[in-house]
Amino acid sequence: QREERGEIAEFRREAAVFQDAAERLRQPEALWYAALLRAVDALHSGELKEAERRSASFFAIGRLVGDANVFHSRMAQRFLIAREQAEWDLLIRIASEAADAYPGVVGWRATKAWALSEAGRLDEARREFMALASDGFENIPRRMDWSVTMALLSEVAVELGARSEGQALYV
Repeated sequence: QREERGEIAEFRREAAVFQDAAERLRQPEALWYAALLRAVDALHSGELKEAERRSASFFAIGRLVGDANVFHSRMAQRFLIAREQAEWDLLIRIASEAADAYPGVVGWRATKAWALSEAGRLDEARREFMALASDGFENIPRRMDWSVTMALLSEVAVELGARSEGQALYV
């Protein structure tokens, strides 16, 4: 949360303390999260190559642990880097890979619809969007990714001119 409030120096100090503790205790679960914090810091600082390098590092550690969150964190990091570089085809590939790997995570399906929309592939975006809209968005789980999912779907609704579906998103 400190990084969100712009307290970068304090965030880095706390991340270093966490890193030191993870290394001292030799806990792989904590080591990959420590590496994730460094990757997020690099991304927030606009150091995209360093963010990608660090992202690959936390992914390698986290895969050994078997934590499913490492996949989602890696995909999100890759997605944000590709977004900053306006690499639309890569954005779509990343979102598609994540949606295929975790079809029950609606956020990845919304991310795919958003990426297609941003790339100007509106027919494909509409198919993805309408599949999610088929139940009036009632089955979108209210989990940690709910607000991001709703924001992405709202942007897609606007891009597609899907007024009635957009109204269903307004809660």
